[in-house]
Amino acid sequence: MIDPALPPERRAERLSRKALWTVASTPGVSTVLVGMRRREYVADATAILSWPPLADAVQVYGRLHA
Repeated sequence: MIDPALPPERRAERLSRKALWTVASTPGVSTVLVGMRRREYVADATAILSWPPLADAVQVYGRLHA
């Protein structure tokens, strides 16, 4: 549902990464807290830190609302 609002190179990523990236790219959000019980999840979640911010995170929220 949200893929059309994402750049093509990110559409194949896991939903968890897409969600974290969207929240981290949201204007006014400076911190995103996640539960990190396993090393694998930490590595997966922190991968988004090297991604450039999503240009229009609000558009992703709009697609979810529709």
